Amino acid sequence: MNAFEAEKLKQSVQGILSKSTSPRQRLIILKEYYSALISNAPKLVLHAYIQEFINIFIVALKKFEVFYFKPQLTKDIIDLLRKLKQFNNDELIIGEFENQINNLRQRLADLESVLDGKEPQFPFEKKVFFPLLERDINIQQNFLFGTLETLTIFIRNNKEKDEFIIVPSTEVIDEFLLNQVKISWQISVNYIRKRFPRVNKYHKVVIHFDHRWGNYTGSSLGAALTVSFIEELITFYNLSYVISINRNIALTGGFDESGVIKKLHEIIIDKKLEIIFYSFIKVFVVPEENKIYTQNKLEEFKQKYPNRDLKIIGVTDLDDLLDRRNLFDIKKQNPIIRTTKFAKKNWVVTSLILIILLLSGYFYEFNFDDNPAMLAINGNNILIENSRGKVLWSKKIEIDPQFAAAILKETAKIIKINSDKKNLVLISRLLQSELKNPKEYGSIFCFNYLGKELWHYQLKDTVKSYGENLEPLYECQLIDTISYGGKNLLVAWAVNDPSFSSAIFTLDLKTGKRVGTTFWNPGHISDAIITSIPGYHDMIVFGGSNNGYAKGVIGGIRLSELSGYAPSTHYYTFLGMKPANLAFYILIPKTDYLKHFNVLRTNAIYYGSIKNSEREGKIVFDDIEKDSREASLIYKLDYNLKDISIVVDSRFRIERDSLVAHGILNPPYTDTPQYCKLLEDHVLYWNGKKFVKKEKLK
Repeated sequence: MNAFEAEKLKQSVQGILSKSTSPRQRLIILKEYYSALISNAPKLVLHAYIQEFINIFIVALKKFEVFYFKPQLTKDIIDLLRKLKQFNNDELIIGEFENQINNLRQRLADLESVLDGKEPQFPFEKKVFFPLLERDINIQQNFLFGTLETLTIFIRNNKEKDEFIIVPSTEVIDEFLLNQVKISWQISVNYIRKRFPRVNKYHKVVIHFDHRWGNYTGSSLGAALTVSFIEELITFYNLSYVISINRNIALTGGFDESGVIKKLHEIIIDKKLEIIFYSFIKVFVVPEENKIYTQNKLEEFKQKYPNRDLKIIGVTDLDDLLDRRNLFDIKKQNPIIRTTKFAKKNWVVTSLILIILLLSGYFYEFNFDDNPAMLAINGNNILIENSRGKVLWSKKIEIDPQFAAAILKETAKIIKINSDKKNLVLISRLLQSELKNPKEYGSIFCFNYLGKELWHYQLKDTVKSYGENLEPLYECQLIDTISYGGKNLLVAWAVNDPSFSSAIFTLDLKTGKRVGTTFWNPGHISDAIITSIPGYHDMIVFGGSNNGYAKGVIGGIRLSELSGYAPSTHYYTFLGMKPANLAFYILIPKTDYLKHFNVLRTNAIYYGSIKNSEREGKIVFDDIEKDSREASLIYKLDYNLKDISIVVDSRFRIERDSLVAHGILNPPYTDTPQYCKLLEDHVLYWNGKKFVKKEKLK
């Protein structure tokens, strides 16, 4: 692909993006764009065009849901993100890619678990779900994507006529949709009137599509709409009984005016079944006339995933639907609860809700989107923003602003584990002024989308070495979140403020409780990532220092073996635990430059610098040789965990070469093969018993 072809491709993509507001369509379009560039364009062309749509791509990624698509699509996106990281120098974008890779991997594990027949290990809404199809913007009759949608209904009395407000909607509401709304409403009102004659003649009804995917059309949501109307009418009139839908159920099919659920076209059923199959739904309710066809198609899907637990149920009309006790529960309402509901009914609150729902478009998205989506730093304030960059709330953290970008990823994370699609926020390094109890300083805090604390965790372990007792006064930092062993976990590290110990441990994200065992390092950890390299899945790569040897250290330990302690000299060896089963543990030598200035007792791995460069097949990290990142060396450890190469930072080269030129330090000059080889020869590797040079490492 030459520059002319790349420009033509870019303009074509621009044209398609200008027509589409769908994040799913945009994601697929840009996936194909970047894949074509990476596969076919030379490096010069690639670098010229790779940044073109990167921000649009990131926004689309944040809105992408792994469920409802074949797992291979997500795997392809993860692979693409790994490749894109290699062509980007912006730390914020690289960090965003890393966050998205981890999020996608976690949700992919959830999907694959469901496809294997296991119960979903994540919460989700107990609402009426219905599959929603999205058309190709270029081919009107071709359905590309799909998702599950839910409804929220608001009802109040009206004087002159029934009035329906659909959010979101265009100025002209789809004729088929509006007609189905009216039919479903009449069926619902008739159902209620048979049981409660004093139903008002007219109502104002707000139909709010919870996820606001786009402009809604068609009539196949009729069954879900009718059930939602009935549920809300029962609540509105505070009737003596309640209807509740069981979990893991989705409905499709529209009603005709006689109350019969209409047959759907086979093309529509095919695509809707695909959405349901790759979701958490366990029961799919279809029109009776579509049941046999849908059941046969399900068997085709199950050829690849035979353990997928999904049942097809066919229904003919509303009574047939509601009479099935495996789908709905109908029972009397507790009289005390019923009375309490009546007392709490407040038209002012309802009116305010309606006013908010009636606001649509950009103003709604900007002002009423309260879901945390992005993080930013302003001074020592960490800003929690929605997807359009509006600040939702903020917290003050203890941070040097000049290093904010480098350590943001270990200070705060946005996570998604709730069924209501509201994200949670993890934050460490909170200032004491932000704490209710100053003794909680150094904890990890989990906040809900409104900024309310859900839980916090403080490391309080007391450990001993041959040299001293290490009392608990730890500052915790975030490494990453991961789905492991059927749980959503946070992997974190903590450093002991008054002394040398540091630990890597895991927390249950739902409860904030410690789970599993703990790994201890005899020196402060300053950075860590979770990654995979050939032969090692879900490995924690960490860097920092080893106080016993007064050297920087880079190490790796698998999540499944997170326990024990790293080796050190006698004084710094931990008591009462076994040595860790480390994948690797390497001592990085101090330079003559560091020894000359004598500012640091030991060199160390720079925080925020560890990266897995899949393009190079290496673990890359920075070794600090002064009291800041002003002078450092870049180390590259091959995936074989033995071969190391060194890149000399320009500031380090200038300063050290000046000292060599003045006779203060001995030759060779810095950015030469001889100097790099000199350092490489002093790298020491732990072989399970002692530290050895590379040539003696088996």
